[in-house]
Amino acid sequence: MKTIPLTRGKSAVVDDEDYTELIKFRWFCVPSRSHKDTWYAVRRGQHGKGEPSTVWMHREIMHSLPGEIVDHINSNGLDNRKENLRHVTTLQNSFNQRKMDRPCSSRFKGVSSRRGRWRARIKYHECYIELGMFDDEMTAAAVYNFASRLFFGQYRHENDGARELTHKEQKRIFDLAQRHVERYGWYVDTETYRSFYFKNAS
Repeated sequence: MKTIPLTRGKSAVVDDEDYTELIKFRWFCVPSRSHKDTWYAVRRGQHGKGEPSTVWMHREIMHSLPGEIVDHINSNGLDNRKENLRHVTTLQNSFNQRKMDRPCSSRFKGVSSRRGRWRARIKYHECYIELGMFDDEMTAAAVYNFASRLFFGQYRHENDGARELTHKEQKRIFDLAQRHVERYGWYVDTETYRSFYFKNAS
């Protein structure tokens, strides 16, 4: 693992095998449009070689074709080791998005304040699934986390600091999810969903 110096006093992390080619260029640090604490590494494209005007380091490492999306698994846009990068669909990329930096009632993804209580819900295939109303914000965050494991699997982004649900609480969320899956004919193939599905079937 090596580091590539960027502007703004920042640096990007890359694998040893990619360092030799990447260090030949001057790289700039640019902020994310949706998260003020997320940064990416870019350089100016070489027009004589048919490159776009802006070349993103993570896309160069992954040899991405136009239209392909590269996801940073740990949400750190400057961690460009291959183990932290993956090609995803637009839908899968949305699963791993953190809560956007804008004024809202809760700091947790999938949670909002409503009439003195906390609502948890999750969006899947353009459908909002209401997960329940709760007396405390942390429980609502924990409920969202478990629902994200059911629907999003390895592509999820969980809320930090939330507790683990009890088995009874998990079963309630699974039963709710299952009703939506059957209603809309969704195909869900995450490890957590399969585990609960087959336990119920046995």
